[in-house]
Amino acid sequence: MKAAGVVVAVVVALGVGAVGREEPNLVPLLHGLASFVVPGFGQYLNGEYEKALVHFGVAVGIGAVGGYLACCLLYTS
Repeated sequence: MKAAGVVVAVVVALGVGAVGREEPNLVPLLHGLASFVVPGFGQYLNGEYEKALVHFGVAVGIGAVGGYLACCLLYTS
């Protein structure tokens, strides 16, 4: 008899939890994926233009400085 009460309680709890559920919002996921592909693009889509420019600039700067240092190290040895 106790097992039946526990089963009923679990089913009711799961049903109550499902009533207030909303569909997941995919916009943050898309913005995150966009920022993964092109650094700063997700921030740009969110309307954070200064932050997007900083993220993109840092990514380009790291690539440029890293490439320059790699060339310097390659040709000095």
